[in-house]
Amino acid sequence: MKDITLIEGLKTRRSIRSYLDKPVPDRLIEELLETVRWAPSSSNNQPWRFVVVRDQKKKASLRGGLRDAIIPFSKQIGEAPVVFVAWYTPSIVLKKWQVSDVSNAVTYLLLAAHARGLGTCWIGWFSEERVKKTLNLPKKAVVVALVTAGYPAEDPKPKDRKPVSDIAFRDTCDAPWGSGVADR
Repeated sequence: MKDITLIEGLKTRRSIRSYLDKPVPDRLIEELLETVRWAPSSSNNQPWRFVVVRDQKKKASLRGGLRDAIIPFSKQIGEAPVVFVAWYTPSIVLKKWQVSDVSNAVTYLLLAAHARGLGTCWIGWFSEERVKKTLNLPKKAVVVALVTAGYPAEDPKPKDRKPVSDIAFRDTCDAPWGSGVADR
């Protein structure tokens, strides 16, 4: 297994859409889930739940539907050895933060998998009703993401990134971070 530093991992993780035909061991999935449970959440409520799907028929059902036959955005769902389905049950008090909380957990999953030599892809193109039915999730469940995972069969190059001055501002949104203000 390859270990990488946190900053290196943040900068080198890529969405992987092609996987080797090699199973991911339960012990590695357990290690990833152990890391995921340390993600931050509002009031430490830890609303995330994950269904780990390996069954080929269930994966095909998660993907299924006419739109996927026409636009194959999510073909990797059927090809990945593992699909993690991230969901939560809404809380009356904390519902405003639960999507962010589960998103934090999914990010931890992506980075932990990368640190252990696995590739992942966060998928947001899915039918929530189909996913809930296929996995027998509670009626109130909110599905946040599907994450494909496995050993990468590709090594995508990094895509261009916007400069910091385009994404960060100093005190107001009309003063880009790199606007020449000296270090404080």
